[in-house]
Amino acid sequence: MVETRTQPAIPLAVIRRRASMGELPRLVPDLCGRVWDALRAQGVRGGRHVAVYWLAPS
Repeated sequence: MVETRTQPAIPLAVIRRRASMGELPRLVPDLCGRVWDALRAQGVRGGRHVAVYWLAPS
């Protein structure tokens, strides 16, 4: 079951990257680590990881 909820706005730390499906298993953990490193360096408390995948039209 899919549930849709409206939540209050929250800031996101984002790295935008184009990658092939084969690169994702290596790339996603690496980029999440970079986001966490940037947050820690700025003394910002992080929350949850969010990954958004946009598939290119075939």
